[in-house]
Amino acid sequence: MQRKFLCFTLALLLCVSLAVPALAIGNNAMPSGGGYIERSMTDMWDISGVVAKGYTDSWENLDNGDYTCTVKIDPTTGYPETVYYTKSPTTATLVLSEHEDEENSSVTVRKLKYENNTIIHPDGYWEQKPIEPTSGKLSSYENDEYDPPATFWQYSIGSVVTLEKGVYIFSTQGARADALYVVVGYDPPAAVVHDLTPIPNASKVLVDGKSVEFDAYTIDGYNYFKLRDLAYTLNGSPKNFNVEWDGGKNQIVLTPHTPYKIAGGEMETKAAPGKTAVPATADLYYNVEGPIPNFGFTAYAIDGYTYYKLRDVAYAVGFGVDWDGEKNTIVIDTSKGYTY
Repeated sequence: MQRKFLCFTLALLLCVSLAVPALAIGNNAMPSGGGYIERSMTDMWDISGVVAKGYTDSWENLDNGDYTCTVKIDPTTGYPETVYYTKSPTTATLVLSEHEDEENSSVTVRKLKYENNTIIHPDGYWEQKPIEPTSGKLSSYENDEYDPPATFWQYSIGSVVTLEKGVYIFSTQGARADALYVVVGYDPPAAVVHDLTPIPNASKVLVDGKSVEFDAYTIDGYNYFKLRDLAYTLNGSPKNFNVEWDGGKNQIVLTPHTPYKIAGGEMETKAAPGKTAVPATADLYYNVEGPIPNFGFTAYAIDGYTYYKLRDVAYAVGFGVDWDGEKNTIVIDTSKGYTY
């Protein structure tokens, strides 16, 4: 049941706050005009020769100051794919800035290290000069808002960067948060293989010490519950939350610390063998001062109902989840926060 959130996912969650969309571009430049527009790296850059996409997982800070992370290929997670594998050489063309009506972008390209499916950020790599474009312009300016003043680099729109074998980070000022990585000339790791056969959950579930029977399944070793069943059961607790459906946007909206509005049908169905699980297509939005995109919640549809990984929901809402192996019991505790 242990869930790793140190990926881009912690690239999402430990490097940025929970209120920042997974692929938002940081506003590190000094815009000369126009409003701020949230754009993903892949909206801004056209990468040629892409053969596979994945995401970063398990960031680790080494004693020498380097940061490392592994790469996984797993389209079932719902995580934004922030690692592109391409043929060598490849080209990256800057087609848009992160700011409206801007002629330059502060998202620049630097070379990192790559060993055994691991991306390595050498200590101080952000101080490197970005890769020179083969066409277009790379310029710099001093940002006096920093003490001491910092040198900022930017590419002109339409700049083309040619990338030879290696790994490259596309980011603002070399930041790991929201970065796109392009691995050139290396074979991607094998895709993770999942057993998506839903097995009715055989574990006892305690909610604040009380035994509760849920319509829940075990899929690929993880426990999946209905959002509405969890919201219904936790209603009135310190960790209550509401769930709403926006059909126009094909979107489920989860609002924490809000009383649950009963829709009907909660806790009525029961898990049964012989079912089929398919990846859910609806988006899950986490409603904090307005809906924002999810952080890679894994969900499956079974018989028209959507089931979410229990630890994903616990993380989003902030309630405690523990596993008592001796008693084969899942323990949900709303008096505690979520711990990894």
